[in-house]
Amino acid sequence: MIGHSALRRLGYSSDQAAIMRRYIREQQGWKAHLENSRQVIIESLLQRKAKTVRILGSGHLLDTPVDEILKYCHRLVLTDIIHPPQVVHRLSGVSSVSFETVDLTGGLVDFIAQRHARKLAFFELDNFIRKITLPVFDDDLVVSLNLLSQLNDIPMTYLIRRGKLSSEQLHELSVLIQQRHVDLLPVGRTLLVSDYEEEYYSDSGNLVGVKPTVFVKLPGNAIREWSWQFDTQMTYHEDYNTVLRVTARQW
Repeated sequence: MIGHSALRRLGYSSDQAAIMRRYIREQQGWKAHLENSRQVIIESLLQRKAKTVRILGSGHLLDTPVDEILKYCHRLVLTDIIHPPQVVHRLSGVSSVSFETVDLTGGLVDFIAQRHARKLAFFELDNFIRKITLPVFDDDLVVSLNLLSQLNDIPMTYLIRRGKLSSEQLHELSVLIQQRHVDLLPVGRTLLVSDYEEEYYSDSGNLVGVKPTVFVKLPGNAIREWSWQFDTQMTYHEDYNTVLRVTARQW
């Protein structure tokens, strides 16, 4: 069980609330992205004839077609580091839905929170991530849902603010975190939906910059790609509209 103090210290609780606030502001721009995410899940579970489905990074369930999954499947496991109380309240009485609270970084959150961030050396973090024992999921379909680029974001942001690691070291750790996540996804039973690139546009609609958000090679086949109108009000990056490029892949 992840300690509440660790979640607060690194900002997971506030981040989850911020996601919902951004969704409320950006509903129109997010609509197509969320629908695409839901649709590829349905297509994948039907293709694989899945009877049990696990969602990694379930959060507020904005991108999870719960009713449709339960129409075809016997069990839905919602897996995240923290579950919004309103989601738990809404689904806790549904016998075919279960919640699992899991730090999908493999314990890195507690590891960082329990140490003074300024004293954490790069080699300690690198060694910890490399030795993480990855969970084994036996579900018919495991969906990593708009999660991969976020796994490294909060821990690294915390270390940037409080630590002394170089940008190169932070990048190396981000690569490791993302690669370990890809490694835990089971061959033959995985659907991954993730942004992989941020695009920045000026008011006039000109592309002014691009930044990758995924730093590892993704296996499998891309079954769909789309653009996510992530931030049109220039609150994510001042002076720019931010669009995320998203890929859906299965292996």
